[in-house]
Amino acid sequence: MENSLNNEINKSPSSKNSATAISNSDKNSSLQLASTPEASSTTIGGVKLLQTIKFNIIEGAEDLAQVRLVLCNLTQTSLKFRLKSNQNDAVTCSPNSFGTIKPKDNFEVLLSWYQLPQYNTWIDVPPLKMIIESCLDSKNPEEEEESRAAIKFLGAVSTAEPCKPENIPKEQLLLDSRLGNYSEKTRKGTRKNNSESKSHKKSNEDKEELTNNMLYLLFFLFFLLFINYGLAKK
Repeated sequence: MENSLNNEINKSPSSKNSATAISNSDKNSSLQLASTPEASSTTIGGVKLLQTIKFNIIEGAEDLAQVRLVLCNLTQTSLKFRLKSNQNDAVTCSPNSFGTIKPKDNFEVLLSWYQLPQYNTWIDVPPLKMIIESCLDSKNPEEEEESRAAIKFLGAVSTAEPCKPENIPKEQLLLDSRLGNYSEKTRKGTRKNNSESKSHKKSNEDKEELTNNMLYLLFFLFFLLFINYGLAKK
């Protein structure tokens, strides 16, 4: 997955040569301005590329842009996630760039993007490419591996007026609900088990019915023998 992102990064001379996980610290986790893509959603290397995430410049701190990113788990199962980036020297993520989201729940992170001193304006800042990897929080390693998915998205500084720290806008990122479904292999196994269970139940019912019929037949034969014995005695 990182190689896929690396290939995309290498096509841009202004980007670094490797994708790195956003590093973490006690206060922040370290993850920079991307041009808006031509389409709001496309696919690169089998990984979905979502719309651009807009960062708003903070009033009184023109070299800082922030956004509250809300990760929404649409599945019936807990999801594990990890944010990665092609750069990690200009963006921080708080409280963490990885974690677990409960079923049908949200996880909010604050992304802070700093304009580094070597750039005069935000327009000069190189593109930011990020990726979020997610998978089921399962005790079954095979199921967890089969559920792995990734979404790429770009970061861009909004042209809107600077906002106050208490009015930082929110952006939602919906994690694919298909992750909460069983894999095809698991579904086949479930269907097979259900089928075997139904077949076993039907077999037991048939055996029970046959046993009852045999008992009724024996009782009927005994009744006939008793009548014949009585008639013969007369």
